[in-house]
Amino acid sequence: MTTATALPQDVLKTYVHTDKEGVQRLQFMVEGVHCAACMARIEAAMNPVEGVEQARLNLSSKRLTLAWKGPVAVAEKAIAAANKAGYGLTPYDPATLERKADAEERFLLKCLAVAGFASMNVMLLSVSLWSGAEGETKVLFQWISALIVLPALAYAGRPYFRAAYNGIKHKRLGMEVPISVALVLTSAISLYDTIVGYGETYFESAIMLLFFLLIGRYLEARVKGKSRNAAEHLLGLQHTFVAVQGKDGNVTLMPSAEVPLGSLVLWRQGERLGVDGTLESEEASADTSVLTGETLPRNVWRHEAVQAGLVNRGASVTVKTTAVGQGTVLAELARLVDNATTVKNAYTRLADRISRSYAPLVHTLALGTFTVCMLLGIDGHESVLRAAAVLIVTCPCALALAVPTVQVALMGRTLRNGIILKSGEALEKLATITDVILDKTGTLTLGKPRLVVGGTEAQRKLAARMAIHSQHPLSVAIAHHGDVVTPLEGVEEVAGKGLKAVYKGETLLLGSAKLCGVKEPKDMPDVPRVWFAQGEKAPVMFTFDDPLRADAVAAVRALQTMGLRVQVLSGDRTETVQKVAADVGITEAEGEATPQRKQAVLADLAKDQRQVMMVGDGLNDAPSLALAPVGVSFGQASDLAKLSADAILQRENLMALPLLIRLAQKARRAVWQNVWISLAYNVVTIPMAMMGYITPMYAALAMSASSLMVVGNAALVGRGKDMGV
Repeated sequence: MTTATALPQDVLKTYVHTDKEGVQRLQFMVEGVHCAACMARIEAAMNPVEGVEQARLNLSSKRLTLAWKGPVAVAEKAIAAANKAGYGLTPYDPATLERKADAEERFLLKCLAVAGFASMNVMLLSVSLWSGAEGETKVLFQWISALIVLPALAYAGRPYFRAAYNGIKHKRLGMEVPISVALVLTSAISLYDTIVGYGETYFESAIMLLFFLLIGRYLEARVKGKSRNAAEHLLGLQHTFVAVQGKDGNVTLMPSAEVPLGSLVLWRQGERLGVDGTLESEEASADTSVLTGETLPRNVWRHEAVQAGLVNRGASVTVKTTAVGQGTVLAELARLVDNATTVKNAYTRLADRISRSYAPLVHTLALGTFTVCMLLGIDGHESVLRAAAVLIVTCPCALALAVPTVQVALMGRTLRNGIILKSGEALEKLATITDVILDKTGTLTLGKPRLVVGGTEAQRKLAARMAIHSQHPLSVAIAHHGDVVTPLEGVEEVAGKGLKAVYKGETLLLGSAKLCGVKEPKDMPDVPRVWFAQGEKAPVMFTFDDPLRADAVAAVRALQTMGLRVQVLSGDRTETVQKVAADVGITEAEGEATPQRKQAVLADLAKDQRQVMMVGDGLNDAPSLALAPVGVSFGQASDLAKLSADAILQRENLMALPLLIRLAQKARRAVWQNVWISLAYNVVTIPMAMMGYITPMYAALAMSASSLMVVGNAALVGRGKDMGV
């Protein structure tokens, strides 16, 4: 694909988005980034460019956002700086990026398979060599080992060889450079010794080293997974055609972003609104879950504001347009999600942080070993072997596996409990959680209305026989209340008002107060309700609530017992939120919280160095789920919420929350134990390799042993009682 620097300015300008403050933004895909060091390097190259406001890389999605003020030439200079640092940029395309991620993962798997196959076969030959094979048998086995290992290294080592070449080419020293040097040097020495018939060979050392390294790289790729752009998913809700009503009454369909401000839009039944506006009709029934999370439709009155993304659950109405395209509330929500998913996170992989100083240290140790050996009069062959042994024993294989192996073990256990962890980095953050913020609807409650009171048993059964014909949430609640009923025949839908039927000569009505001829007082409590009228009898009112999850109280108590601060933050009505919070034992609760308000609360907690787990299931929760250190959603939640979350609870079980935190704390201990194992291994083996007590063969065995210890320790995380989930 053509890089950004090759695009002319007029083409480059087509990708630019300018906000109200005059800040221009471009988004790019970045090639060749896979660790925190890469992220720091590219940002350090672009941010100093004059005019650049910010260059920020999302490591998970490999998406770079460049913000600047001034001409497009500023962006071109920043792009050139990134190219000079060795990173290619192309205009951001999620589909292309996903295809590249899939291709890279498949490539790593092929390399791992080749290295594993070669390792198994060479180790069989090496057993004979270690057992004392001599003469022609020894030479034959060495040549067979060379024929197996050298092609396998050439193919399976490409992820490291390419990265090392690019690093040297652009004058940066990554951890791939010493790894590549160790692989090439060990193989070259072994091939030379095979040709001249000198001493031992170390083909198995080289291929096993590569095999273990590829395990770590592949696990890392799997942990990161496929990244999708949640903001684009949200914007897709408003990218639709809108029915614009002209002065002559004729209706014209046009893209929502092109609707003139002030025009009248026909908002049809069941349609998702594509613009912001004010209601011109007398009333409407709107599903506002996209913005508030509330699953029950609410009434909207004349001249009241309605936003893009709302769904009309009643009759067709007209709306006067006040904002379109990037000016809508839904577009602002999308920008919040986009910003949240690209915020730099203080939690990066431990191996990545250490790897920044790894390469220079290893090269210094190996070069120092070779130099000292030569000064001491040790022959060149032995000096090279000692330097190679130092490169192998200092290989960060155990360190590279320290985190991914724990993640895999923990993910296996969480999957058994119906928990999907999407982000490996979430493990580190989960272990330090201090606060838990819970949404109400669909989180503490089931998010499904339940019939509470209304009429006699006979009236409820008649209403249920009518309601079974409708998919309205309140109708579903009536239909599923009590015994299974037989659908009533001849039920008609009155657009936007409810249902009508005739039964034994009596007219039955189920729906709004207006349909049933009821004039509701203005001070009537704002609770979900429908009316039922039967012939000449007085209409009766059915009211509904949203029941708590069965384990909500136990889960909240468990979290509080762990010393965590638990609060409710919801877009639902304040009185309802406070009542639900009190029912589960939570004292801090806030209702009518917009997505912006939720993000503001998270920002304030971050300033106080609080680590927050945000739990929600609605589209309106997506920005907060993405911004919070840890976002948790449910398997039945909105797609956007699941995309933005770090963990998904498939079993809809809130007791999974304390389990997840406890497992993360256990995993953190295992990670640190693994780090100390790998560091202790290096402290012991490096001096021995320098003094010649460890040959490349034993260096590879020692490296493998340390890796196995790390893997074994990580496996313990996946065992144990699943604490009631």
